Amino acid sequence: MEKEKDKPVFVFDYSGTLADDRPQVWAVTNKIHTLLSLPPITYDSWLKVGAANAVEYLKKIAPANVVAQIDEAKTYSYFQRYYTEVQKEQGDPKLLPHVATTIEALFQQGYTMGVISSHPHHFLREELRRNSLSQYFDFIVGGLIDKRQALSHLLCLYRWNPSTVTYVGDTVSDMKAAIANGIRGVAVLTGYNAVEMFAPIKQHIVIHADLSYLSSTLSSTSPSTSPSTSPSISSALPTSGEEQSGVTGSNGE
Repeated sequence: MEKEKDKPVFVFDYSGTLADDRPQVWAVTNKIHTLLSLPPITYDSWLKVGAANAVEYLKKIAPANVVAQIDEAKTYSYFQRYYTEVQKEQGDPKLLPHVATTIEALFQQGYTMGVISSHPHHFLREELRRNSLSQYFDFIVGGLIDKRQALSHLLCLYRWNPSTVTYVGDTVSDMKAAIANGIRGVAVLTGYNAVEMFAPIKQHIVIHADLSYLSSTLSSTSPSTSPSTSPSISSALPTSGEEQSGVTGSNGE
């Protein structure tokens, strides 16, 4: 019988990988700009910044006097407040192409799957639930501040064989987190980073246009074991404190 630790595992990022929340996060970003008396930023210019969260973003684009006054907890709180407003205006982020059918097919074939994201935990769970995806995942954890550390925790917690684990994300920081943990990194070009941004690390990862690349996985021999139910891992992973205060920001994570 196949050992649990040797089962193929797929860990997915959320923003830009499973769902396109770029319109919502861009709108939130401009609300924060207004709050801080910063000029509006265009969609294309915002994407090129390539920040992992709201605080990192402001540190990259704001004047030194604004950066010096950044309060991380307040910034994440603003993000949550404005995201709630934008969500009411625009609705939930839309699932990206091939996501629903691919995730269901992976589940039916017995793969262990989970989601890790910097997206606020309660938004993440609810958006996946409303998109009828949450039931397919063994774990869902949002509000993360360090995905390298999060993946390390997962590998230790479940004693996974790194050679069996694939992390699918849309940003360079996602791929660096995979590389740092010795697992397979797959970048999809459906989110926050364009293909040229992966050039410095392209020899260490695999790049695909979208999740349709998994069709080859689905047509190959699947695990013989049925999907497992994993214990809660939220307390084992480093978060921004969003579990307690409900605050964090995401920009492609």
